Amino acid sequence: MKSLRTLHLEFVTYKDESSIRNLLSGCPGLEELRLYRGDDSDMKVFTIEVPSLQRLTVHDNNNGPEFLGYLINAPSLKYLLIEELGCPEFCLNAPELMEAYIGDVTSITNDKFLGSLTSVKRLLLNFSPLKITYPTGSIFYQLISLEMYTREAEWWNLLTLMLENSPKLQALKLTDRSLNFHKNGVVGGKWNEPKYVPECLLSHLETFVWRRFDWGREEEKEIATYILKNARLLKKATFSTNPIDSEEHNKLKERRKGQNTFEPDENMEIGIGWSLFSHKAPVLESFHVKFSDKSDVRRACDDIDIGIWTGIAFERHVRELVLDLGLKRKWNEPKNVPECLLSQLKMFVRTSYHWESEVEKEVATYILKNARQLKNLLSLLTTMEQRSRNLGFVKADMMNQLPEALILRILSFLPTKTVITTSVLSKQWRSLWKLVPNLEFDSEDYESEHHTFSENVCKFFLSHKAPVLESLHLKFRSHEVSPVDIGLWVGIAFARHLRELVLHCLPQQERFTFPSSLCTCNTLETLKLKSFLVDIPSPVLMKSLKTLHLEFLEFTDDESICNLLSGCPILEDLVMDRTGTYDDVVTFTISVPSLQRLWIRENSHGEGTRGYMINVPSLKLLEIEGLKGFDLCLNAPELVEAYLFDGSYIITEKFLGSLKAAKHLSLDLSPPLEVTFQITYPIVSIFYQLVSLEIGTRKAEWWNLLTLMLDNSPKLQVLKLIDEYLNFNKKDGLVCGKWNEPKYVPKCLLSHLETFAWTRYSWEREEEKEVATYILKNARRLKKATFSTNPIESKELNKISELPEELLLKILSLLPTKTVISTSVLSKRWRSLWKLVPKLEFDSQDRRTAENVGRSLLLHKAPVLESLHLTGLCDDIDVGLWAGIAFARNVREFVLQVWIPFSIPVTFPSSLFYCDTLETLKLKNPPIEIDVPSKVSMKSLRTLHLEYVTYKDDDSICNLLSGCPNLEDLLVHRGYPNNVMNFVIVVPSLKRLSIKDFTGGRNGGYVINAPSLKYLQIERLTGYELCPIEDAPELVEANIRNVSNIVNEKILGSLKSAKRLSLDLSPLEIKCPAGAIFYQLVCLEMYTHKAKWWNLLTIMLDSSPKLQVLKLIDQNQDSSKDGVVGGKWKEPKRVPECLLSHLETFVWTRYDWRREEEKVVAKYILRNARRLNKATFSTRPIESKKKLEMLNEMNGVVKASYSCHLVGKDRISELPEELLLKILSLLPTKTVITTSVLSKRWRSLWKMVHKLKFESDKLAKFSENVGKFLLSYKAPVLESLHIKVTDKTENRCGINVGVWLGIAVVRHVRELVLGLSIKKSVRFPSSVFFCDTLETLKLKYSIIVDVPSPVCMKSLRTLHLHTVGFKDYESIRNLIAGCPNLEDLAIHRARGSRNRKVVLTVVIAAPYLKRLSIDGKIGGLAEGGYVINAPSLEYLKIRGIYNCGCCLIENAPVLVEATISNVSYILNEKILGSLKSAKRLSLDISPLEIKCHTGAIFYRLVYLEMHTCEAEWWNLLTIMLDSSPKLQVLKLIDHYQDVSTDDVVSWRWNEPKYVPECLLSHLETFVWIRYDWEREEEKEVATYILNNARLLKKATFSTNPIESKEKLEMLNEFTRMKASNSCHAPCI
Repeated sequence: MKSLRTLHLEFVTYKDESSIRNLLSGCPGLEELRLYRGDDSDMKVFTIEVPSLQRLTVHDNNNGPEFLGYLINAPSLKYLLIEELGCPEFCLNAPELMEAYIGDVTSITNDKFLGSLTSVKRLLLNFSPLKITYPTGSIFYQLISLEMYTREAEWWNLLTLMLENSPKLQALKLTDRSLNFHKNGVVGGKWNEPKYVPECLLSHLETFVWRRFDWGREEEKEIATYILKNARLLKKATFSTNPIDSEEHNKLKERRKGQNTFEPDENMEIGIGWSLFSHKAPVLESFHVKFSDKSDVRRACDDIDIGIWTGIAFERHVRELVLDLGLKRKWNEPKNVPECLLSQLKMFVRTSYHWESEVEKEVATYILKNARQLKNLLSLLTTMEQRSRNLGFVKADMMNQLPEALILRILSFLPTKTVITTSVLSKQWRSLWKLVPNLEFDSEDYESEHHTFSENVCKFFLSHKAPVLESLHLKFRSHEVSPVDIGLWVGIAFARHLRELVLHCLPQQERFTFPSSLCTCNTLETLKLKSFLVDIPSPVLMKSLKTLHLEFLEFTDDESICNLLSGCPILEDLVMDRTGTYDDVVTFTISVPSLQRLWIRENSHGEGTRGYMINVPSLKLLEIEGLKGFDLCLNAPELVEAYLFDGSYIITEKFLGSLKAAKHLSLDLSPPLEVTFQITYPIVSIFYQLVSLEIGTRKAEWWNLLTLMLDNSPKLQVLKLIDEYLNFNKKDGLVCGKWNEPKYVPKCLLSHLETFAWTRYSWEREEEKEVATYILKNARRLKKATFSTNPIESKELNKISELPEELLLKILSLLPTKTVISTSVLSKRWRSLWKLVPKLEFDSQDRRTAENVGRSLLLHKAPVLESLHLTGLCDDIDVGLWAGIAFARNVREFVLQVWIPFSIPVTFPSSLFYCDTLETLKLKNPPIEIDVPSKVSMKSLRTLHLEYVTYKDDDSICNLLSGCPNLEDLLVHRGYPNNVMNFVIVVPSLKRLSIKDFTGGRNGGYVINAPSLKYLQIERLTGYELCPIEDAPELVEANIRNVSNIVNEKILGSLKSAKRLSLDLSPLEIKCPAGAIFYQLVCLEMYTHKAKWWNLLTIMLDSSPKLQVLKLIDQNQDSSKDGVVGGKWKEPKRVPECLLSHLETFVWTRYDWRREEEKVVAKYILRNARRLNKATFSTRPIESKKKLEMLNEMNGVVKASYSCHLVGKDRISELPEELLLKILSLLPTKTVITTSVLSKRWRSLWKMVHKLKFESDKLAKFSENVGKFLLSYKAPVLESLHIKVTDKTENRCGINVGVWLGIAVVRHVRELVLGLSIKKSVRFPSSVFFCDTLETLKLKYSIIVDVPSPVCMKSLRTLHLHTVGFKDYESIRNLIAGCPNLEDLAIHRARGSRNRKVVLTVVIAAPYLKRLSIDGKIGGLAEGGYVINAPSLEYLKIRGIYNCGCCLIENAPVLVEATISNVSYILNEKILGSLKSAKRLSLDISPLEIKCHTGAIFYRLVYLEMHTCEAEWWNLLTIMLDSSPKLQVLKLIDHYQDVSTDDVVSWRWNEPKYVPECLLSHLETFVWIRYDWEREEEKEVATYILNNARLLKKATFSTNPIESKEKLEMLNEFTRMKASNSCHAPCI
């Protein structure tokens, strides 16, 4: 029961002890358990072992002699309640226990009972110390609250023990629950005062409560006196007693003189409890419990009391529950001011504000102090004023009691005139107004007979003392002030570090000129100017200005606006309102790189104005209204939203084209009918990023604009049509012409449009009706269509039934078929609509259901059936009927999984194997038989799954597979019966093959010929005659398990092209071919539970020279392998090459260090692996001593690699958390997660590791685990995320990949590596390409990159695309263009991939690119190739490009190093000529296959490396020597191990006429690797270089092994040829 959280077992019986144990073990998420036990069974021990348990309640009145007690293991337990317990044993393991309530416990003989509660913070005890054993040495270090019941005999002895062992106790509560207060017959003995005062009384106890204290009993009196006398920090003592007479009460008062004062309490909790128990109403409407702040009742009541009250209330179906517990709280001010207070909060309302409360006062002060944008505070002030009146405070000034910072904050929200008047309130307020940081002056408010507006403002400014002025607002008439006054005020404000300035001039006769000298404030963030004349002849500088409003301004010339805006380097918001202005501005230029939001309102009457030139590369929002008769040139590549209203006569045709980067667009551009239509639409302006479009319909022929926008917006998702006129009849005079339906349906309607809304739609107008019908008819992805019209009658209201049929069918195809059929009863129109739904899924439960399925299919009328899934019980005739109907409907996906009664075989009709539309076919379960007597044809089939079906003969499977020319995925699971001798699989297009065979023990076998195969899985092949894999040159990964006793097999030999190999085989049961070398194998995984597995390991190590990772796994849980493993391992005579030079990782899972064979193998690998970086051994649980012994033994091995080490004793837990996280980030993520079980500290530490790496070959469970992990992840920033999945059987993982990527992006991932080797490629979400934090992105294998529109990854530095797919040419271009800071780019294109057809030419234009690696592995693209423009490129590697149209490196001036190999026959290429700036160059090309440009001089080249395996390589060498005047190092290499190159090299070498300059004056080092001194051509080249290299210092020749005489002869020959006396020529 995975989801079970709460379990109550009240007075139930149990069959045996295993019943309760099995029940609880099946509840992994159980949090609350309640047990009420009676005298039920013969159980001896009640075991509770639940790791997740948090709350446990036990009530046990079973006193039987057979029952021993409880055994509880609950490491997460926090709350324990034991109401009654009579058993002798109670063993508890609860290290996180916080609260425990123990009552009525008797006869527990285990002295560890109380000792197991030492971790609690709150404890209640209700038992006698005479009935329970108290443990010695158990100290309750965390206990802060103790409650004890005083009705048991000698209870004070237990109290004394608890006080002595609770050093941090803060609250002590003594309670007598009995209603009878006479305890003479219960309490016995006397209390002895402790010799030493407990530590808790001296230093911690603050609260002491005694309920029903019997002041007449001497023992209780002595205890109370002792506690009061010694509790030095006691703050509060509360005593409640039984009812006493007045005389006794007076005596009590006398006794309390000189001691603390105690106020008696009512027995509140009992009264409430009794009231609720007596309450009989079935429904409790309202239940309120309230304690005041000054009441002690809350301390006299337990949490359990409140729990009882609420429990009873819930039982009465309470509807309103109010608990006011009156707890005193303290508020801690946050360390960092929240961003909302600094920039967003505009209104703050606090009703019923209690100014007396310190907490509320602190909170209000904090908010008001930090909320910079706050606009409204009236509710707070009004509430405070009303509060003071209600309390009757007439003379007292409560505002004076507020902090000064809060008062200033409050005053800053009031008008300045009101603020000044507060100076008469009191002495404190006399100068307070001078410090207010926000000032606002309006000339209308300062009209006076005695003083002018200027005089009043000047006086105020001269008296103002605030060091920082937040804002200054000035509104005045031009004749009331002089320019000098304005300059004075603004000057003072600037001196006070002004942040916001608003100047509003109301012009009467002439405008004020705003001087440029005032545009120099570095602190000014907001500037708003209204009705000024702006004259700025030279540039200004306002470094901090972010917001600029220019409303009703006139500019003297074009330069003024340019100079003003150029001086605002970080300006973000600009508002331009030029309504009614008269100036001489010809072209209004706005060029602000940082601008993000721009509003323009234009209605200027200037005769010479031509328009706007707007260059804003960072602009996100644009709104333009009222442009008439203007040019508008806009450059806004990052535009997101644009709103254009009332625009007409826009001259330039690039107007709309400049908006193509927008995502949201609103247009109202057409002029009225009475003028000529003037808007010019751009040609081929495609709005790739536009997802939301809004168009006004009140203009003439607005539909033409709509048509153009739909054609040019391929990704449009939301379309809104709006008519702003409230009167719907006004369109009759405006709209003219008719709408012509487009010839081609726009792409956005076919594949993207989801929402369509029409506001004020006029359904009576024919044009609007046609437009609406066209959109609804063609929008295939439409989810929601909304029409709002003028008021119409109810009969004409729009309902779902009136939607177009195409839209309804699209909706129905998303529902279950059973639900779809049920819609036929809705109305007459719906009666037959379900028959056209293209996707069907049926589950037949019995024969009657099968008949219904047949009827439904016979009634179905859709011309094309997208998919049909059939499962369940049926007859053979039903199968034929269903399949026939499906294939007649041109089905594309057909899944059949049925059960036939009595297991009657059903032959799948071979005639159905001629369907050209079928793409996926899945047949499951044994009743289905395949009989294909002749060849078939299924041209479109991509996926074929045959799970436990039977075949009539060998020809059936051959004919079936030969008829699938495009098959890519084949899954074969075979069982009984088996009629096929030889299972032949010959499919040239096959990429994934999975075979699982449960038959075995027969002649015949499998023959596999799949030249395109990449992923292979074979399992459980036993006893066959043959199993060859004839042709699999592109195999990447293979998994071979349980294959044995194959008579004639070449399985291992046919896997030599694999890179990753997993073997679960025995060398005794399978042949290991000799001479088969796995040149590409880098990862080998082997299982060690087979007999003599080490022999197979030896063979694989010898045959895998480049092996880097070795994994040995024992899958047996039982460590005993005596019955399986036999013989001894013989150490190889020669150490394999992979150990000497390549092996880096060695992992052994379930290593048995006690077995001699495994120990010898492990030591051999550790001793000889020279490059080993990491060795991991996982064993079964062993004792620490044995583990240390094993580690010492391994460390004693003389390891060949010094970097490989084994860790012994673990003291890592003592390290700081930062260091631990750093260490964990270097470990595999799987290992990191397992550390959570080490200790409490490690439980959540793994959630903060900032580097994660996941790998798996089984996607299903892996996806769930990775999702859980990422959702539990808590680190704010994810440095690195690596995910690698290899699962050839998985087809659907897109949603899982999306979840991983979504969480990673939210965690601000910086490095993302995603490798998917799965059945079906996954489209990488283009939204991730907008992640600002991503610095490294590596995508591999089964991933499709679809980037239809430009993206933005500003931080991306590294991009690797390894054999991924691209949807089209635009995808790779947009991806690279969206990485402006890209430095490292690697593109590996696989042979035979779909890229070579879709992406012909790859254009790489990256201005900051430094490293570029291209591994083409493709050819035959006569029209395609590569074009590289990277001015910062330093390192270049190109490999495997041939027979292409072009390979141009247009711009690489700073190239340092270049490697060119296997590049040939490029039609239009200038590779060598474009590398002339390189310093180091490596060439593996033939001069016969590539153009060698003459005249290209490599002035900077100092190092040249050339390969000599190509024909006439010396001609290229001659050209390079002539063109490299400063060459210092020359290296010639023949990379073939066989130095015989007779079939490659032809013709002879001609010595150059002139000795190259580099030989005469620069060459110092000459190296020739695999030099063949017997070849005449090579001897001539070497002789020429040695004869002419005057400065040569060292010449090195390495050859194949030769005899000493020949070696001496060659050296003598070299010695005679040297031109340089200092050169010596060693021969290796």
